[in-house]
Amino acid sequence: MKRSMIAILIVLLAVSMLFVSCGKKESAPAQTAEAPKAVAEEDFKPVVLKFSVSGQESQFDIKSDTQAICLFRDLVNEKCDGKVKVEIYWGGALASSNEDIVNGLQTGGIDFNLNGHGVYGDYTDAFYPYSIPYLFTSMEQMAAFDDSAEFQKIAEQFEKDLGIKLLTLYETGFRHMTSNKGFVKSPDDMKGLKLRTMSDPYQIAAMKTLGAAVTPVAWGDLFTALQQGLVDAQENPLTLIQTAKLYEVQKYITFTSHNVSASPVTMNLAAWNALPEKYQKIIQEAATESQKFQRKKLAELDQRVLEYLQEHGMEVYQPTQEELAAFQKVVMSSWETIRKDVGAERFDATVEAVQKLAK
Repeated sequence: MKRSMIAILIVLLAVSMLFVSCGKKESAPAQTAEAPKAVAEEDFKPVVLKFSVSGQESQFDIKSDTQAICLFRDLVNEKCDGKVKVEIYWGGALASSNEDIVNGLQTGGIDFNLNGHGVYGDYTDAFYPYSIPYLFTSMEQMAAFDDSAEFQKIAEQFEKDLGIKLLTLYETGFRHMTSNKGFVKSPDDMKGLKLRTMSDPYQIAAMKTLGAAVTPVAWGDLFTALQQGLVDAQENPLTLIQTAKLYEVQKYITFTSHNVSASPVTMNLAAWNALPEKYQKIIQEAATESQKFQRKKLAELDQRVLEYLQEHGMEVYQPTQEELAAFQKVVMSSWETIRKDVGAERFDATVEAVQKLAK
């Protein structure tokens, strides 16, 4: 009897241990879905890929990135002979918030996206070179950097962190300060200024070193926030100042040129991996060609936009070299913050690479 009871207890103990073992779960990796493998070209069935864009098609005449993305679509559709078709969804129709964009690109809710690099600021530091204040001194310098091996490092880091492919980067101009309180001619003019900037920790840190009261406001709410006085100022490239009609609620533009503005063209990695090599090559070449086109259009359209803003009542101020130097001196303290965050070796290599390209 005792032996049988002991045997039963041993069996029960073994069964309970089995259930505990089966019930134990390990934490899942960030990207759990196995990427589909590309099929042979002859077996590949036609696909329609969804491209989410925050801008509007009606802005075609004044936005170089809008023109470029239309060129990208047309090149892919033409060269893929109907096997791969790109459809653009304007105005953030498929995804508008930063979270929705990142999630959509990771899960396949959207296949492509074009937006400012600040969208990814809370998820990766891959784009940190574009957030170092006063690192780039000309758009030509930025273009040379984007054409160098440094861009491949950014693309690899971005894919590693988020599981999203980076196809190319549009260069959408320097970021300038606008305000309804007057021109921003010195760091003293920034103190206490209620400023909206991108959701980018490094740009926010730089603005805080200047004494600004940085206030987070969603892009879609910015016009109302400026109109109601919740914020006094904001910073953006000229084209966005026009397309958002900020000239109706902002009087002054100061060409602070404190940061460059980059717009990554990104793609769902699973959708990319599912394509035969022939179509991958077409998409990458179309992205590169559209980038070159966008660069050429940028300067031309920026001049047209500036004239439009002045015609609609905005006043413009170009700081002197001495005034810009005063800003640069103050924000240099934020360089050390970024350096500690991303690592000294990585930061120093990036700064050296950019400064070698100065003209």
